[in-house]
Amino acid sequence: MASQKVDLYIDQGSDFYQSVYLTDQNNNFIDVTGYTFKGEIREIPSGNLISYFIVSTTNALYGQISLNIPSATTAIIPVTTEFNFYRYDIFMENSTTGSILMLFHGDIFVNDQITKIP
Repeated sequence: MASQKVDLYIDQGSDFYQSVYLTDQNNNFIDVTGYTFKGEIREIPSGNLISYFIVSTTNALYGQISLNIPSATTAIIPVTTEFNFYRYDIFMENSTTGSILMLFHGDIFVNDQITKIP
């Protein structure tokens, strides 16, 4: 199964939260019990780490995971880059079999923060 391209938009200085349900080709929920997840944001694939996602299992039986980045982190993500966007991917690993699968990848666009919050 090839990963799905999904572009994301992050508001600088705001908590980022995205809930995702993982399904198979027949739209059945994938039980993610025993899986771990990891996601990173970089300007280019071989570049420096910009941020990482806190990936949590919300409901393992229904394949629900959440992607989070706290506001303190989004506040320091630079808006302007050489490429005007960042790249990310999300992987899941089966802790029993060791199999690793890229779930999502795509571009991240950051909306700049105008209002400064102390």
